Order: sequence, then structure tokens, then C-alpha cells
Amino acid sequence: MPAIRTSVVPDLIDAIVTTMQAAVAAAVISDPTGILADLCVEDGPQLDTGDQDSLQVGVSDPESTDLVTAATGSEKPGPFGTNHPRDEIGEIFLVAQAWNGDSDGTATKQARDHVYAIAGAVAMVARSNPSWGVSGVLWTGYGSNSLLRQSQDDNGARASLTFRISYRARI
Repeated sequence: MPAIRTSVVPDLIDAIVTTMQAAVAAAVISDPTGILADLCVEDGPQLDTGDQDSLQVGVSDPESTDLVTAATGSEKPGPFGTNHPRDEIGEIFLVAQAWNGDSDGTATKQARDHVYAIAGAVAMVARSNPSWGVSGVLWTGYGSNSLLRQSQDDNGARASLTFRISYRARI
């Protein structure tokens, strides 16, 4: 008996990771500044990305060393029971992180601009392929909520932007 599909979340996280990795590798993302050239796209939380800019898919809190929320979702039962298709709505969490080793007055701005450029690349891909190629996904949308964190010390500036991709699916 085939497994019952209970959510599109695993497939959607996989699709976001592989699509963004391919987009960065193939330089399909329009990036005249070169900000995204060395972007590291990761599935899930990474404890140490060093000084490399990163996009972590399925992560709500990059500072946590414990379990993090990867996605939220809810289902509306299909009519007349569970044998009929159900609608699922939810959000996938992503974190863009950038580090700048400068300690001058523009380092924080540069790190902040980098995380927003990373989020902009995700938004561009989401607009060009709203289902991310996942069967059952009706649409995705960028930008329901976001949280910017930034800091600067003698080692440079760091910025972190947590944002979400909303989705609706028929499962």
C-alpha cells in the first residue's frame, strides 16, 4: 500500500534547497554586485558557516543550538472525510546570514544589504516558479514576516534575516 502524503513541507524544503543551490551555481540569479557569488545554501541549521554568506532553509532561529522550527502548517479536511483531497497552508522558515570583516562605519550596512540581496534572490525565484516544481503546491509567496538582527564588533559586522515563504497546497 502506498504511503499517504500528509504534507508538502518535506518536498518543498528539498525543492527550495536544490533550486537555490542550482541557481547560485549556474549564476541564473541576476547579481551585478557579486554578493551572491559565494553563497552557501544549506538544508537546515548550520552551527558554523564561517565568514561565508549563507541561506539556511528550514530554520527559524540561527542562534539556537536546540531544535528550531522549520515550517508551520495547517490543513483543512476535504469534504466528507479524509479520502478526499485536503488543503494545506503554511510557511517555510529561511535565514540569510552575512558577515563582513571590516570594522569601519559601512560594515553593518554592507552585511545588512547582503542578507536582503539573498532574500531578494529567493523572492525572484519564487515569483518565477511559484510551485518550486512540487506536485500539489498551488502557490508560494515571499514576505509574510521577517526579522533582521545585526551586530558589529572588532571582528566585523554580521547580519541575519529570518524570513518566510508562505504556501498553499492540495494534498
